Amino acid sequence: MRIVKYLLLFLFIYGLVLPASAQDIIRLEMPKYAETFTVKLKSNSLYAIDPFPYDFGSTPEAMIISGICASNWTDDAPHNNILRSHTVIRTITSGCIVKLTPNKLGKKTDVFTLVRARKATQFKVTHEWQKVKLGKGTYTLMINPSVMARIDMDRSSKGCRTAHNGLKDSNHKGIASFSKTQDGEEISILAGAMTWYRILSKSCTMWLRAHEGKTGTLTLLKLSSKAIKPPKL
Repeated sequence: MRIVKYLLLFLFIYGLVLPASAQDIIRLEMPKYAETFTVKLKSNSLYAIDPFPYDFGSTPEAMIISGICASNWTDDAPHNNILRSHTVIRTITSGCIVKLTPNKLGKKTDVFTLVRARKATQFKVTHEWQKVKLGKGTYTLMINPSVMARIDMDRSSKGCRTAHNGLKDSNHKGIASFSKTQDGEEISILAGAMTWYRILSKSCTMWLRAHEGKTGTLTLLKLSSKAIKPPKL
């Protein structure tokens, strides 16, 4: 009888925890133009808007028309109240309810996705080599056009080389944004000017320094400790 009571208690607690964890990813069907819709977000949180490896314009855009509890946190956001793919919003107060209206419909889907970040990892890119550690899970890189880092893949761990963006047969493998040839040598670059989404099946320890003198701060958001595969469009 005691075992049954403990089992019922476990199922009750699990039933409370499961909906909370499911709220880390919010998918909304974008209404037609001139209509409004609301979304309730958790306080003191960062939400990535459609961080997946999509082309710009594939997913819809929305405009914040009410709700000062949230603001655009993306470094190069041209308009503070526009939410589009690869931007990030930050909530401040508890019970944050934001009223939105469609700004542009998506070319491939009308589904609007917000993914709550578990934590933000910021590091300053300098002219000196430094070591950056990332645990396994799913990450996105916030845009910062003025920063570019060169990664020493030979010194970096295997987890850095096996990172991928969740798409089958993708050429974008490894922790780098892209690779280029310099003085006959292929080098890996982590570019703040590019959108970036990576799934790490293993932890990654990488060595990097500024490339072409582009120093500054890069911000990586850990979206989950597990893999989040991009929704199919």
